[in-house]
Amino acid sequence: MTNSDLSALIAKVTGDGSTRDDVLSLLNAASLLESETGQAVRQARDVAGQWILSNGPVQSGNMRWTMATGKSYKCRSNSDAISKLLAAAAEKRPDADAWSVVEECLSSNAIKPGAARTLLGDAFGEVFDTVQSTELKLTKTNTDFIKSKKGNS
Repeated sequence: MTNSDLSALIAKVTGDGSTRDDVLSLLNAASLLESETGQAVRQARDVAGQWILSNGPVQSGNMRWTMATGKSYKCRSNSDAISKLLAAAAEKRPDADAWSVVEECLSSNAIKPGAARTLLGDAFGEVFDTVQSTELKLTKTNTDFIKSKKGNS
């Protein structure tokens, strides 16, 4: 499968008279090409990254490739963190309500929605927004199971 093959399938599906089989061919071809190129790209970047770590940055024209390091933080214990934050807030900002000071330390997704829904019940919608999105998904069906269900109906 090449990019040209995929482009031809895209043109076919974009045009009039395309069929369900044409769309399936397009999706299968796209998945195959993505898998093949994705693996090669990941391997190329891994190898190049190791070389850059050992030998330093590389530059071509105004493009410079370096290895960047990132830093992230993960809370070890929510209950310990909240206790310590409340104590620190009371000590460092005695003029303010400790909880309002701690709220400044929370991110937008600091609370697990599933656990909160269980605890809050109907009040869940008062403090949580539900965001819906669409995404093309590929799922496998168990045709034997479907056939047996149809036979038993």
